[in-house]
This record gives sequence, C-alpha cells and structure tokens, in this order.
Amino acid sequence: MRKIIWMLALTATPYSLVLANNFFDCPEVTIEVAEDELEIDNLTAPISIVKIFNASYNLVYQCNGNCSEKIKLDNLSKGTYYIDIQSYTNNWRFICDQKETIIIDGDLVSDCSEIEIEIEGNELIISGLDAPNQIVKVFDVFYNLIDVCFFNCPRTKVIPNLLSGIYHVDIQLYTANWQFICNRQEEVKVELDAEPCDDSVCLGNITLTTQAAVDALCACPIIEGDLKIGDLTRNSDINSLASLQKIEQVNGTVSILNTGLENLNDLGNLGIIGRDFIIRANQFLKNGQGLNNLVSIGNEFQLKDNPNMENLNGLDRWTKAKKIDLQNNSQLEKIAELTQITNLQQLSIQGHNQLSELPELIVDSIFGLTLENNAQLENLDFLESVSYIEGRVIIKNNVSLSDCCGLSHLLDDDPFFGSNNANFTFNYNPFVCNSTANVLATCLTNTPTCADIMINATTDKISISGLTASNEIIKVFDENYNILFNCFGNCEAEIKLLDLPTGIYRIYVNFYNQNWIPICETIITVNLNEADVGVSFSDRNNTLKEIEAAYAVLSPNPALESTFLNLKTLKNQSVQLRLVNQFGQEVWQRYIAKVGSLPERIDLHAFQNGIYFLQIQPDGRKGATKKLIINRLY
Repeated sequence: MRKIIWMLALTATPYSLVLANNFFDCPEVTIEVAEDELEIDNLTAPISIVKIFNASYNLVYQCNGNCSEKIKLDNLSKGTYYIDIQSYTNNWRFICDQKETIIIDGDLVSDCSEIEIEIEGNELIISGLDAPNQIVKVFDVFYNLIDVCFFNCPRTKVIPNLLSGIYHVDIQLYTANWQFICNRQEEVKVELDAEPCDDSVCLGNITLTTQAAVDALCACPIIEGDLKIGDLTRNSDINSLASLQKIEQVNGTVSILNTGLENLNDLGNLGIIGRDFIIRANQFLKNGQGLNNLVSIGNEFQLKDNPNMENLNGLDRWTKAKKIDLQNNSQLEKIAELTQITNLQQLSIQGHNQLSELPELIVDSIFGLTLENNAQLENLDFLESVSYIEGRVIIKNNVSLSDCCGLSHLLDDDPFFGSNNANFTFNYNPFVCNSTANVLATCLTNTPTCADIMINATTDKISISGLTASNEIIKVFDENYNILFNCFGNCEAEIKLLDLPTGIYRIYVNFYNQNWIPICETIITVNLNEADVGVSFSDRNNTLKEIEAAYAVLSPNPALESTFLNLKTLKNQSVQLRLVNQFGQEVWQRYIAKVGSLPERIDLHAFQNGIYFLQIQPDGRKGATKKLIINRLY
C-alpha cells in the first residue's frame, strides 16, 4: 500500500509570545494518506481543533477541543482536501496553527454525473451506484414515494412495472463514514406503447360532457385550443380523467364544470394553461390535489361555486396568474398559494363563510381588488407589502372585518402616489373599516414621525429618544464623518453615547414601518462645545432639504425586487437616470424623454443586496442623488 507522510512541525506558525504558551511546543503532527484513507497522528497539544475541508471548502470533518491523539478517516472520495489544525494550552491560550493540503486518489465515485438513469419499457434502471453508502428515492408525479433504498442499495437498481407518467429520482452518495459526496435529482418520463393518437384532434377546441367522451379521447401532450370538461347546464357523470394523463399544455382555456370528480390527479402532467383556468360547480372537489405540476395560468384563475372546496393544497408549483377570482366556495378556509403568485394584477374574493385571513402578497402593485361578503375575514394584513394600488377597490359587507390597517398606507394622501390612483368603495363593514376616513383615523393616528425624536446633549454625552418606529436606521458620525454608532432595524428605544470629546456630531435617523416602507428621514447636528440640551425638531439644520430635491421621491426604500420613482412635478420634461453602486460603478441607466404622471418603476431583480445611489438629472434643473438600499432579507 502506497503511503504519503507529511510532517507539519516545520510548517507551523507559532504564537509570537512564548509566555502565553505555558511552555508547550507546537506538536509534530504527522499526516498519512494511503489510497482512500487519511490518518492524522500525534495531536499532543492539551486542546486541539481539527477541521478538514474538501476541494469546494465544504466541511467534511471537525473536532473542537475533544480531539483524540489520532484521527483516522477511511473511504474518502477522491480529490483535494485542506487540513487546518489549531493547538491550545489547557486554558485555551493559542500555541500554533498548522495547515496542509493533501490529495486522495482512490477509486470511489466523487461525481454523481457518473450515475446513469435510464428508462427501458416500464422499468427504471439506475446504475453506477458505487459509493459505500447511498440513499435512493423515487417518487411519482405527485411526489408520493414509490421506492427507496437506504444503506444497502445495489450497484444497479431496477424498479419494474411502472405506469406511464413522470417520476422524480433523488440520489445521495456518501462515504463509509457518511461523509456527503454528492446529490443528483432528475425527472424521468415513462411512455408505454399505446395506440397512436390522431394529433389533429388536439389542434382545435375539445369539449367533453360525458364520461364516455372522456374515455374515448386519445389525448396528445399539447392542445392548441380550449379544453372543456363537463357542462354547467346539467349534471355530468364524469368522475375520472384517466385518459387525459398525457396532457402537458393547453394553449387556450381549461374549464372543469359541474363534474363528479373527487380529485384532479389525472391532470398531474399539466404544466401550462395559456388563458383561463375555471373550476366551477364541482360538488366533490376538496382541494387542488393532482395539479402539482401546474406552473402558469396565462390570464385568470376562477374558482366558483365548489361547495366542498377547503383549500388549494396541491398547487405547489403555481406561480403565475394575472387575475384570481374566488366566489362562493362555502368551505374554503385558506388560500396559502396566493403568496406564490408573482404577477398578480387583480384579486376578487367574494362569498366565503370560513375564510378568516389571507396570506401576504408578494407583488408590488395591484390594479383592482374586491373583498365582498366574506363573513369571517378579520383583517387586511395581506396588503401590507403592496406599494401601489389603482383601479376599483371594493371592500363591502365583510361583517367581521375589524382591522383594515394593512390597507392604510395605500389610502394616505402622501407625496409619492397621491390619493387618486384608486377608486375606493367601503360599505357595510364594521365602523373602523367602513370609510377611508375611518381607516386613516384608526390606523395612522399613532404613526411615528421624525418630530417624535428628542436629542439631549451634555458636555460629554448624547442621548437619542423617541425612536418609536417599527424599523429604523440610525447612524452617528463625528465632525470628520467617522462613524461612531450604527444600528439597522433592531435599534433600542433610547440610545446613549457616553464619554464623547467636544466637537460636532451628526445624527442620521430613518424611520420605516414594519414592511420597510419609509416614514421619514432627518439629520440632526449637535455641537457639544455649546452644551446643547434638549434639541427639538425645529432646531435641526436644513442639510437634508438642501441635498434632497423635492421633485423626486423614491419608494419603497429599502426595496426588494423593485422600487418606484415619482417625478410628477417634472411632468413633460426630460430626465436622465443613472444608478451606481457604492464603488461608483454605473449598473443601470434610463433616459426619459417625457415624464408622465405615474411613477417610474425600476426593476431591481438583476442587482445584489447593498447600497446604491440613483442620480437624477433633469434638463435645465439642479440634479439630485437618492440613496437606495436593496435588501431581500426583509
């Protein structure tokens, strides 16, 4: 057996202060490599920390203070490894740090690409499972587990007697001591021989009103027109869609109307609907189970008059629909899937007796909203992340609706969006949610403002109080703009800085609500030489007003995926916009030949978290620069 031995004593970096070592020398550690084995010996320091990383700097082994004198690892996958050994005295005084790079060139599988996954007839064959330990799982299209092996997988695994459809394979490889090697996930499709379909049937619209018509259809993967299943005018005997399992895409509208279906499992391969998806008057449907692969609805999702529909569980991958219309599903209790929709524009929820709350939306803008006759709906918190709303907004006859503060930031007459972008109608709700005035009076009375901030200064200390916003950014600089204090989001209600030398100090305060929508911003200057006491809001300098042009408002800021720039006072003028990062590099620009009345949307998907500066240069006017923070952790 070939061995390679490293002696680390000469490559150690000892601590410079000998007295701190308590006279312990750096141990003469040896490292031996033989095929797929690694042995570290002579760890004689009182306390050792040993870390071993693979070539991707993933930690594969660690001991922290409890290391034995000899460490042995076997069945390692081939590749490069980095070893870091730190030695300490009994009282954790540093002795030395020793590092080495070694190479394992054994024959174990270290790349999951060497595994082969094949379909032969109705069999799934997985070969090349050469690692000492494996976990192999196979799921059907609905992620029901149909086969698994753990520890004892054969080198070639065969799963027979599969039905036509899509299957998900998940393979994880490990060494003999269960160090992770790699993971591979793959989707495979089993297609059994059957009578060939006449694909011309799928070029137009398909209407199926009986079970016999469904069974007779030889469905192809793509239907160019509409697919209508059932008939609203009469009860249907349709209770199975087994012949539709091959359908992957419908470019028109899919309608499921007045059927006897208990689930939609046979539509498990359907991924894309080009226009609308209508599920209406189906007596036995309880959820969306079976639609696990549906990703996109081109226009509207309508769920109406399904008396036993409790939730939409099963629509796990659904992310796109412009309109959602939910009406008179009397048992509907939750719609968690709303929080997945990335392009939602209009939302209508009417006639639900069990629905008490809605999940928070992830879209920036809504262009139409109706909430009517929802007897248990209690609040509108799901709108807190929405920055912009227009069109008709109807909040009507929701008898339990006692908290509308989630909508208040869209009602307030602020300088960014104004108050005329949406037509609000409030009727027959509890008093606090029965008019825009009532909502604003209830929700905005106690909104923090920068006027609440108080600064008390003596000869050597500054205290900042009145910090009542949900989120705050507070920075304190000395006269040379060295930062002395900085908090982001988790600031205390009162901040004290003690033992300060005399001089000028600048205090920057930004207030935000719980969704990081800006409330106010101010800069306060304190001169400890003058022994300022109780500096009030009216005493603050006008630095902020000088550097911020009144014609440009940027919100939300901090931002997630997009922000809006209001330039309405520059209407019909031309403006050059440039976005630069904190290193002064330009990352985006836009020229607006003629400013309109609506805010300019700036898409931030392509940019990393951090601080940016938006430079605004109107023709014939002084320019302005706005600081923009992108932070998707919120």
